[in-house]
Amino acid sequence: MHLQSTDIDNERNTCRRHTGDTSPLVALIAANEDWLIQRILAYAKMRRYTKYTSTLEEAWRLSISGLSASLLDVLRNTDSDLELDPDEDYTGDPATRFGVIEARRHRQRGISFSMFLGLMKYYRQSYGDLVRQSDFNDHLKKCSLQIITRYFDRVEIGFCTQWAALTESAKTAELRAANRLITNEKNRYLTLFESLPTPVLLVGKDMRIDNMNQAAMSSIQSTNAQCTPYYVLPAEPDSRLRQPNHREPVGHLFPWLADDLTNFMASQDTHRFIEKALTDPDNHCYYAIRMSRMRDVSGKFEGTVIIMEDVTERKRILNRLHHQNAQLEALHETALDIINRLELDDLLESAVNRAADLARIPNGYLYLFDPRTNLLTIKAGCGGLQKAVGHSRKPGQGLSGKVFESGTIMVLDDYQTWPERDASPVFADIHAIAAIPLQTKSKVSGVLGMAHHDTTPIRGENIDNLVQFAELVAVAIDNARLYNRLEDELETRQRLEKERQKIETLLIQSQKMEAIGTLAGGVAHDFNNLLMGIQGNVSLLHSRISAGDADYERLDHITTYIRKASKLTRQLLGLARGGNVQKKALNLNDLIIESAQMFGRTQKEIDLHLDLANDLPAVEVNADQIDQVLLNLFVNAQQAMPDGGRLSIHSQKITLDKPHAGSFGAAAGDFIKVTVQDTGTGMSKRVKQRVFDPFFSTKANGRGTGLGLATTFAIIKNHGGNIEVASEPGRGSAFTLYLPASPLAAEGPRQRSRGSLGGTETLLLVDDEEMIREVGREMLCELGYSVLTAGEGAKALTLYAEAQKIDLVIIDMIMPNMRGDELYARLKKINPQVKTLLCSGYSLEQGAQKILAQGCNGFIQKPFTMEQFSRKIRSILDCGCKEG
Repeated sequence: MHLQSTDIDNERNTCRRHTGDTSPLVALIAANEDWLIQRILAYAKMRRYTKYTSTLEEAWRLSISGLSASLLDVLRNTDSDLELDPDEDYTGDPATRFGVIEARRHRQRGISFSMFLGLMKYYRQSYGDLVRQSDFNDHLKKCSLQIITRYFDRVEIGFCTQWAALTESAKTAELRAANRLITNEKNRYLTLFESLPTPVLLVGKDMRIDNMNQAAMSSIQSTNAQCTPYYVLPAEPDSRLRQPNHREPVGHLFPWLADDLTNFMASQDTHRFIEKALTDPDNHCYYAIRMSRMRDVSGKFEGTVIIMEDVTERKRILNRLHHQNAQLEALHETALDIINRLELDDLLESAVNRAADLARIPNGYLYLFDPRTNLLTIKAGCGGLQKAVGHSRKPGQGLSGKVFESGTIMVLDDYQTWPERDASPVFADIHAIAAIPLQTKSKVSGVLGMAHHDTTPIRGENIDNLVQFAELVAVAIDNARLYNRLEDELETRQRLEKERQKIETLLIQSQKMEAIGTLAGGVAHDFNNLLMGIQGNVSLLHSRISAGDADYERLDHITTYIRKASKLTRQLLGLARGGNVQKKALNLNDLIIESAQMFGRTQKEIDLHLDLANDLPAVEVNADQIDQVLLNLFVNAQQAMPDGGRLSIHSQKITLDKPHAGSFGAAAGDFIKVTVQDTGTGMSKRVKQRVFDPFFSTKANGRGTGLGLATTFAIIKNHGGNIEVASEPGRGSAFTLYLPASPLAAEGPRQRSRGSLGGTETLLLVDDEEMIREVGREMLCELGYSVLTAGEGAKALTLYAEAQKIDLVIIDMIMPNMRGDELYARLKKINPQVKTLLCSGYSLEQGAQKILAQGCNGFIQKPFTMEQFSRKIRSILDCGCKEG
């Protein structure tokens, strides 16, 4: 095929028609500067042109923006199709002018003629790629590519013309001038680098130092010498002295920086800021360290720039200011705290600890004088002197006795060298000590002492602060004694009478609950086994028929009835104080919100109001039982408000003292208090006295079992807590729960799963009830497992020892001849890694808890559905560890 002149003319005319409006091409180029940068960089890296080009992305951006600006200028300001003409004068062409400028610039940087032309080919290809990946139609793409091709042809013509027009001598002179400029710029940046007062390190990817400035050098050793490019130290003095090619590892010169640098280089961060405190026998200093990755898009210079600013003096000033502010704040807070404390023991304990904080002295004691015994006795201590609590002496005896008698301060730099020191072992390691009288205008009530285990002197502002503090403490002690004396006289008899009545009521209630609980636990266990047989068969039928079957709905009804019966047995088990449950550290607010939302969805006539304290400590509870408690209280409130009303739930953290906590058999400490208050009909005194009795109900026959509040009482007691009720007829009721706070962190909200999970492992099911074994075997086979069964422990041991592999043993807790805990212990002797699931009609009572503590992997309470059974099994088999 031969290309005729008319064909060329037709093609050029077609391009003119399609490119009369160049706005699509202009818009495409203007909007894709970043794309073009990345494209040309990719080509330059692939073909190794980055070896001779700029390291900074901004330089590439300037190159692309300059090229694009020239091209866009051509497109916007000329009607020419850019075709080349032998008689054309290119000097006025903007594309050619750009080529001339680029020729001069690249020649001055030492780029060769061929290198520039080669790189320009990849610039051309990048712009062409941009058009090819656009959504232009075929004709527009073809003509746009033709314009770009002719534009780059003109740039190259200008470049070649400028290069060819320059003589060799002119090129040499140009290069010399450029070299002088580059050398001067290099020296300028080197001077800046060396003049920086802040240490700067340039570190390669291999964690070796490429370069560091004079400030960095001086931070290692004192020197005024200039280093070869530019500070690379020898590993040992006077060896390999400043060899240019020696690059020292960062860990040799700055060992305290190596780990942080390693972590930074392994991360994806581009910058990181850290602070380091460095201590040696003669110095203590702080560095603010900034790490930044080198911004080199060419890949020639990869590594990290580290700038280390010495902020020691700044830290010292800040620490001094912080200390002074802390002293002022501590005195202010101490004055408020001490004066407001009226409990004497609490006051003394707080006084010693606050004095230690105020003076920053770790060890302290407080002697209090008792005129009845004529003795000074240490009532509170902190630090190493806590062990001195209870130590006594007479006035005038020892350091504190002399201070008490004289009413003046005594300070010793070394108590151990003082001739009259106390030989008691509690003071054997005390050296520097200050003793200050607790004195009001009328008398001295005691002595406050602060001490070091070393001879650090106690001087200056510490003494002044302690003297002011001691005056406050003396006044507070007088106030507390007066208040306590008056309070005791007014309240002792009333408090004792209330406590007697409360303890008597609790004793009677506990005796009733214990008797009924013993019976309820046995009944619930046997009933749960029967329910398990029914539930198991229902689950099997459910799995074998489709949702459209006529009997599917009847099975759902049976499951609902089983669930209701199971709820009743849980109430019975809740009455059994000996029947413990599996507990977890949880946030009580989460349980309250979940129960309240569930209740609120069905009781629209009741106005629910939640007032829950933030940041509550965790409580160790069984979530299902606490759900039951809350629901019982909500339902009780709803029944007391038949026409609707307001139900308020309030939670807070409180601290119960010994009398209050001891009234229900708990130790003093932190508790979570929950109050459920309604605006209902309220209760008479007679009803309130019996409200927690089992089977007591004010409702008509068939409207209630009388177990709700009795179960609530038993559950809260079983959690080490207490429940109190306040109510009057016509004024509503308020039930208040107290649950001990836990030091553990609260676990996340409960996750509820759906659907059965099967498997192919081999399981051993051990249960003395034939009905349970049969239905359990069918459920497990339905799920795909291979199943062995045993009706008693001896047979189970034989099967386990003879079988090639049993992946999980499911053990009933209560069996004749050999209980579940004994069977578990024997299985562990055969295989210490045996996986076991404990199963019982009881709740998690003490024997089961013992097995779980010894390593049993999980517990499930009868009755359970196939879905619950399957998920419990899979959680143990898949996790391979004890169930959380």
